[in-house]
Amino acid sequence: MVQACRACDSMQLSSLLDCGELPLSHHLSTSKEEALALARMRLGICEQCETIQWSEGWTSNYFQSDRNLYREPERHLDTIAAQLQTLPLPKAFRIGLASEKDRSLANRLTGGSISNEPPYDLLLARHIAEHSDLLSQSITEWRSQISPNGFIYLEVPDASQAIKTGDVTVLWEQHRLYFSSLTLRRALAMSGLFSTEIFLPREESRNEGILAVIAHSHSDPQLLTGGEEKRLALAFPFRVAQQKKFWENYLEGKKVAALGAGHDLITFLNIHHLGRYLEFVADDDPEKLGRFLPGSQLPILPVTAVRRSRVDFCLLAVNAESEERALTRLTDFREQGGEVVSIYSLSSLAPPTVHQLS
Repeated sequence: MVQACRACDSMQLSSLLDCGELPLSHHLSTSKEEALALARMRLGICEQCETIQWSEGWTSNYFQSDRNLYREPERHLDTIAAQLQTLPLPKAFRIGLASEKDRSLANRLTGGSISNEPPYDLLLARHIAEHSDLLSQSITEWRSQISPNGFIYLEVPDASQAIKTGDVTVLWEQHRLYFSSLTLRRALAMSGLFSTEIFLPREESRNEGILAVIAHSHSDPQLLTGGEEKRLALAFPFRVAQQKKFWENYLEGKKVAALGAGHDLITFLNIHHLGRYLEFVADDDPEKLGRFLPGSQLPILPVTAVRRSRVDFCLLAVNAESEERALTRLTDFREQGGEVVSIYSLSSLAPPTVHQLS
């Protein structure tokens, strides 16, 4: 069990939610009989910085090491690049990449060149902080890599709306920290970074929800106070129970399949114990076909199975950038009277009553 906060090192970590014993989301079974290891997963909240985080469960040595395997949303990167170009950077500035997934953003910046050696004028760190077991150490390393007047661009998932609605799809064992705008900037300030948020158009950040901030070293960054993070966090277990009850009632009596065999769906089914309502999961990824979801042990079949089977209801478990493409693939199913809804509370395809649970 973690005793210190992963975000600010405080020892004031309190229990928040017991999610039960869960398997690793990336380990797809080769047979229904395969015995999978389980770990008790518990969420906690820091009383000092109010960041929600895993306090008990799978440790990072069990995870797939290459985070570049997971494709992050990119529809907003042109907006981000335009904002970064307004920074007081040298005419020819040096760009550092915290991971290979930052290259796509770097290539959008005019006047910058990617460098393998610090110091950098601009360090890009997209979707790294939420994976950190000790964020303060990561920040110390990043600060050491930028020039005295350099900047760090950070991007993380925005968990605030999911916490508000009790949407467990936000949870993943490999995401160690769950931020709102306030808790992210507060954690950065506690490590000596002053930060400002880049506000993204809603259509560029649905359903994932993205937090984007520009940070730089400061001798006396203001520690942010106020906000309703603690109140919303304490209500999260109640909202999760509401969501579980809703989905049980909603799926009862239907013949159901799901599209998208990713960790979001796996978490959704396992925490809410909904696997018994589904017939199968559809996904055309050749590395997933023929395997079984960990926990629910649902078989993974081709997407064409949704139309050919006798299911009348399909849960959509793909990100916002893939929703339209998924709906196109389900055109025949929908024309035959099949119903499609999203498991994400922020999606426009979510059942209307899900939005009313907030």
